[in-house]
This record gives sequence, structure tokens and C-alpha cells, in this order.
Amino acid sequence: MTFQKRLLVTIILWSVIGGLLIVNLCWGKGSILYTIPTNAVYSIGANSTKPKRLVDVINARPSMDGQFLAVLPTPRVFRILNTGTGKTVKNIRLDTPVDLDFVWSPDGKWIAYIGYIGREVKEIYLISLQSGEIRQLTSHRKNKRRLVWAPDSQSIFYGETGKARGKYWEIKIKKPGRPKEYDLFHKGASFLGTPGAFFSFSHQGNHIAYGSAAKDGGVYIANANGTNHRRLTPNGSYRTYSVTWSPDDHFIAFFSYYHETRSSVLYTVSHHNPKTKRLVEIPDTAYGLTWVNNSALDIEPIQKLSTIWGHLKR
Repeated sequence: MTFQKRLLVTIILWSVIGGLLIVNLCWGKGSILYTIPTNAVYSIGANSTKPKRLVDVINARPSMDGQFLAVLPTPRVFRILNTGTGKTVKNIRLDTPVDLDFVWSPDGKWIAYIGYIGREVKEIYLISLQSGEIRQLTSHRKNKRRLVWAPDSQSIFYGETGKARGKYWEIKIKKPGRPKEYDLFHKGASFLGTPGAFFSFSHQGNHIAYGSAAKDGGVYIANANGTNHRRLTPNGSYRTYSVTWSPDDHFIAFFSYYHETRSSVLYTVSHHNPKTKRLVEIPDTAYGLTWVNNSALDIEPIQKLSTIWGHLKR
């Protein structure tokens, strides 16, 4: 090998090593948002241990970029707030009462929610934040639960009450058709009865992360089709119930529940190092775990989002 080639190989090797060191020492950038359901919305820096109380609201979910909150003050009203200011942007009245299961699309154009039809049946509904249209997406006469948007905002994944917890279905939002079935989690995975979805897509869409509460509990990642499962956390002591990816997909934040103290602890873990970082303990379970860039909490909506919210304010 010539000197030039050896030099090039050395530079590449040390670049990779340096990148891994930076990733593992930094523990990620941005802020992590979560909601204590009867209390308020909080944020905490990815390298901090001191959360900040943002908005005093109940039953809230942040948009994927963190700029807005969807709040459910009553079962038939959504209130959209600016996260940075806490000011109301829009009230959206509904024909059907809402379950506590609702989530923003990654592109910020939709809110999907589970609404009751009578006392027994729950179906999926969509709110278009641009047109204000509300439409029923499913009509399977089944009890839906735990919604997850696909990263491209073109389909929704959901579970069904009474089905094996490893089963999820995908339905398209433009042409719903017949839902496609997936078996996403490793055999033996177990889940707590806490709110929110069992898994989260990476922003690139090629992986999922999920948390198990079984004896082998902790954070797992797998291919987006539910293959090649790998546990990230170093042991089975984490009874994980909520996960979210960092904006660059290098880290995962997760909540773990402890029955002894009836509290939850927020951690982060890297793809490259099984060591976890403990951020904060709260005396409750949390909803709406979302990892955003810091700037999302301080600026007004720009570009395409300004158009969407311009329509909402009318």
C-alpha cells in the first residue's frame, strides 16, 4: 500500500472514531418534550437534568417539530396552542368524542385521533389542518388504539383491542383500502397499559424503536418491517413504555416505569453505546414524548407551516 493510501485510510478511520466519540459524549442535541396528563407540558435539554415547565394544560400532544400543541380540554374539542407562547391558535369542534389517543403527522398537516361510535366501537378520524376537513378513515367496527404515523405522513399504523400486542395494521390515508398486517416486535415482548404507541419510526423510516416491559425489558430497534431485532439497553431492568428518536436518528429517548415508587424515569441511549443517560424522574406516567430541535420552541412557524396556520387562524 502506498503512503498516500495509508494516509487516506488513517484519516477515514480516525474520522469514524472521532464521530463516534462525539456522539457518545454529547448525548444528542435539542430538547425532549413530554406531557404529564393532569399537569403540564415540559421540556428538557438532551444533556440536562432540569426540566422546564412550558404550558399548563392537560391531555396535550406536541407536533413533531415541537412548535404547536394539540390539547383536548373536553372530549369534543381540540385546542391548538403555540408551544413557545401558550397562546391559542385555533379551536376545532368535533362531532364524535375523542379517546385520549391522538397524534400529529410528521409533516404537521394532519391530526389523527380515535373517536367513539356509540359506546363500544372506536374508529380513526383525520383532521386536515389546512382545510379544516374532518373525515372518518376506518369503518371496520373494531376498537382501535395506539396510533403511529408513517414517516412520510401517507399512512397510519394502529393496534386493535383484543389482538396480540405484537400485531399492528397499516392503512393509507388517500386510498384506505384493506389494512396491511405487521408483526413488529420480538417474541416475548411485553407492554405496559400506559398511553401512547408501543413503537416509533426513525425519521429516515428504515428502523423502528420500541420498549418492552418483560424480564428482558428495555429499548429495542428493528428494521421497519419488524425483522433483525436488537436490544440497545444493557440489561433487562428498564420497564420501557414510551420511545422517541432524536432529530438526527442517533439517539433514542425513553421512559421507564417503576412500580415501587410509582414514577417514571426519562433516559437516552445511543445506537453506538449501550450505556444510558438518566435525565429526570417524574411521579407519574407521561404522554407525547417528542424530541425536537431547540429552535422549535422559540420561533414562529415558517415556510409551508405558515401557510397551514394562516388557514387555521381564519
